[in-house]
Amino acid sequence: MRILFINKSDAGGGAATAMMRIADGLANLGTENYFVVAKRKSGRPNVYATRGFYGWLIEEAIDRATRRFGAEGLCFPFSGPAIRRMTRALKPDLIVLNNIHSGYFPLSLLPELARIAPLYWLVHDLWPVTGHCMAPLDCMNWQAACGNCPHLGTYPSLGSDRTKKLAERKRRLYNEAKPLFIVASRWMENILHQSPLTAPHRIVRIPHGIPADIFNPRDKSAARKRFGIEGNAPTLLFAAEHLDNRLKGGDLLRDLLLRLDEQLATPVHLIASGKGKLPFPTDYRHIRLHATGYLPTADLPYLYSAADILLFPSQAESFGLTPLEASSCGAVPVVFGVGPLAENIIDGVTGVVVPPFDTAFFAAKVAALLNDTEARARLSTAGREHIIKEFAPETVAKSYFELFGK
Repeated sequence: MRILFINKSDAGGGAATAMMRIADGLANLGTENYFVVAKRKSGRPNVYATRGFYGWLIEEAIDRATRRFGAEGLCFPFSGPAIRRMTRALKPDLIVLNNIHSGYFPLSLLPELARIAPLYWLVHDLWPVTGHCMAPLDCMNWQAACGNCPHLGTYPSLGSDRTKKLAERKRRLYNEAKPLFIVASRWMENILHQSPLTAPHRIVRIPHGIPADIFNPRDKSAARKRFGIEGNAPTLLFAAEHLDNRLKGGDLLRDLLLRLDEQLATPVHLIASGKGKLPFPTDYRHIRLHATGYLPTADLPYLYSAADILLFPSQAESFGLTPLEASSCGAVPVVFGVGPLAENIIDGVTGVVVPPFDTAFFAAKVAALLNDTEARARLSTAGREHIIKEFAPETVAKSYFELFGK
């Protein structure tokens, strides 16, 4: 079976990580995998980039300009022809789309790709059901194919509200290309069944896998020393690809840390891991900040193992790899119950789920865990057992293999 995966990149971010884990699992079952990406980041074989540096500059400029006038996915003079040419040359048995909203994929390609091979779409966020955004937050306009958008600034942003026309264009292209949509959670599955854009099409749910043999607990003392933490004081972790990403925490994190600091009597450590820096002052009385920068995947098991508790105040998630990876390494995730997080983290059993977006309750739950080593140990043990049982990559790969074989 010859499979072509298409995504913005082959490494970095949840979509690339999930895609590569699925591809690796399928390769173990005998598939022949190829990847077409706008930005090649890894040294993997069979990865083909659609553009070089100057092509990236030009297409980024085109994307920004068109979105300023309320349009997107119209013309990418390097990536569009490259995707078309590479797909024809590779002659795949099937095509698996991933994130195509990141300024490299002309939407008009969908029907053409579907004529080359059956089209599958691994959905990593809600962009396929909206007029432009990947996370509609409190907006429910997607249920009526958008229009009157209250979040034009949400990525990918628009300069004017043409979301109704953009959603109708998506619906028309979906009806012509007839992709099979793959989602990783019941929450996402329910949304796609409710959307007028995707409801007419087949939707299959297969969870993402978490490789527990890689994400396993490491020696906590050694892991902490790796990040400059001495002593036995409890350690918290906040991790995101970009620390200033509002959807991953932002002002909510600032507020809950202030509230937590007021409840502490002794010092605790906070590891902040990701690109950039926290977008607010961190001069707390009891919280000692340790910034790691953005870490490669090989370092993540040590990062998670260094922590007692993962702070995950995300405002929007389509699956939530980070809290599950942390749980597999023994850290206890505390999350807001948004999207599939309340589905994947079992409150009081494998972690703590807080009603969105109650920062006072969140801080109180973290403070209680810091004072209860027995509860942390119980949640930590149950969390790893849950990962091993419910998110085995081998099971995920077999589900994909059976789906694609049909």
